[in-house]
Amino acid sequence: VPTTILAEQHYKSFRERMADYPVRIEVLSRFSNPKEQKNILTDLKNGLVDIIIGTHRLVQKDVIFKHLGLLVIDEEQRFGVVHKDFLLRKNPLINILNLSATPIPRTLYLSLMGVRNMSAIMTPPQERRPIETTVIKEDWFLVKKAIETEIARNGQVFFVHNRINTINKIYNILKSMMPNVRFSVAHGRLPEMELKTIMSQFESGQIDCLIATNIIESGLDMPNANTLFVHNADKFGLAELYQLRGRIGRFNRKAYAYFILTPGRHLDTNTKKRINAILEFSKPGGGYHVALKDLEIRGAGNILGTAQSGHIAAIGFDLYCKLLRDAVKVIKGIPITPKYEVHLSIESPGFLSGDYIPDFQDRFNYYKKLASSESVSEIDEIENELKDKFGRLKAGAFDLLQSFRIKCLSRNKGILKIEQFKTTIQITDKYRTPQLFDIKHSKEGISSYVLRIINENY
Repeated sequence: VPTTILAEQHYKSFRERMADYPVRIEVLSRFSNPKEQKNILTDLKNGLVDIIIGTHRLVQKDVIFKHLGLLVIDEEQRFGVVHKDFLLRKNPLINILNLSATPIPRTLYLSLMGVRNMSAIMTPPQERRPIETTVIKEDWFLVKKAIETEIARNGQVFFVHNRINTINKIYNILKSMMPNVRFSVAHGRLPEMELKTIMSQFESGQIDCLIATNIIESGLDMPNANTLFVHNADKFGLAELYQLRGRIGRFNRKAYAYFILTPGRHLDTNTKKRINAILEFSKPGGGYHVALKDLEIRGAGNILGTAQSGHIAAIGFDLYCKLLRDAVKVIKGIPITPKYEVHLSIESPGFLSGDYIPDFQDRFNYYKKLASSESVSEIDEIENELKDKFGRLKAGAFDLLQSFRIKCLSRNKGILKIEQFKTTIQITDKYRTPQLFDIKHSKEGISSYVLRIINENY
């Protein structure tokens, strides 16, 4: 797990759930003193510990397992590639389970490609309600009112400010406005025992409002905390915002999240996309949709290296992915049909519009289906599915399907390139012989006209 606080919480949960079983559970974190750590490491090496819960402490060289069978990485998005691969290199035959409400772009893309298996838990716990999410300008009067409202219903509040050097300033502002409210501050630079005490006090209800950095982001379960403020929310990543919002609304009570924008800061395009996405996906189980949106905004990263996001496609990433998909097919024993990319340059190649398929995840999936289709019959099936789900094809969707049919049939006929000029269509085959077709008198759409040239059955 990524944080000491979460390690302690998991340790407590595991101890409670496994109390009736002959299983030894230990925890390794900075809350453990050196003597405790030494004893645990010795017993771990001798096989006397069944389940070990820990932070990055578990990926240090002095941690030796007698027989490690299963590695569970909770909050996977908080770990780098180097950390995740360390235990795998030392124990190449172990089973690995990555857990995340918002998988990083690299992990999600690997799953969508079929390199890794993915299971999605889409059903929220019973009585879990959507979190009412609001984006606001910095308004301390509104903050005061919301905090007092939450405390009036015997609830608790998280106020996230991700700058340690100014977090006490926030404490002073809030304390001066509400002197009777019990505030406390938590961040990663506090001494171990002080931080542990503060979190225990908040969990037991001795603190009304916890002002913290994003140390609270990872998996904390505080059912009585149902109002959240994220200060300077535009400086957080999409997955971070979603994870922070997930700290509230963990019971049957209505929860409220307020994302406070940085005063006077201009929001760039990607920041606006992040804010809009977090507003759109406010229902329980929306993490998968958020992860897809994050993939769309940040790119898929680098499979061979350690970059976990980024638009590597610009330097040949898509070609690598195609080769990787073929390699996966070879391993699975699936025959590979040689496939090359047909260069298609026409006026209306088509697209799936938001007014035809409102949900971006659905659009993403259909683009993926079309891109991986290898026959006209597969494209026909996709067309029937679209009509069944979304009604009659719109012009852009129709042209897109026609474009994929053109590419598929062109590969079968050895056509390399199809280009549209002012009044003609030029088709070049594998023998580099160009043919010209007059489009001046064509009354049908360009994509349909080109398709009929290639195959008269259309």
